[in-house]
Amino acid sequence: MNQNIFNSFPVLETSNLILRKIEPKDAKDLFSFLTDPAVSQYMTNAPYENIVQVQRSINGMQQFFESKQKIRWGIAKKADDKIIGHCGYFSFDEINLIGEINYCLSRENWGQGIMTEAIMEIVRFGFEKINLNRVEAKTIPENIASLQVLEKAGFRQEGLLREGLLKNGIFHNLYIYSILKKDI
Repeated sequence: MNQNIFNSFPVLETSNLILRKIEPKDAKDLFSFLTDPAVSQYMTNAPYENIVQVQRSINGMQQFFESKQKIRWGIAKKADDKIIGHCGYFSFDEINLIGEINYCLSRENWGQGIMTEAIMEIVRFGFEKINLNRVEAKTIPENIASLQVLEKAGFRQEGLLREGLLKNGIFHNLYIYSILKKDI
């Protein structure tokens, strides 16, 4: 795995989006969608309750990047550079060259192809720059929109992790999806 990607935060660009470092100035924009119950219902962590929690999360993202453990991009439309979502690698298996992604997007931007475009770009980056061979994602079966995003991005469903997630005291099944370097 290429650790050099952690030397300076990589900014990625697609035809419509900029994927960039999330800064403290973005806390208000993040707070606006991370507190939306429709957005947070399928997230693994509890919904944010105040701006201080979001600020701590931004600091945590920076610390994880600096310690070469995770990378999380803010998703912004080129038109206004306002953070409308985030995506990134939250775990790496350096021996087997696997990265696992997760993502979320503000409700008013759903259904526009934004997340598919962002995921395709971070997958490309994972294969070309991080030197991954496999990228994985897990999602709750009821999250139909997430399943569709992954399939549009070229991921294949591999199986079901029975009760693979404990959230709010309830066990949930998870579908596991993957895409391989040779798939693209």
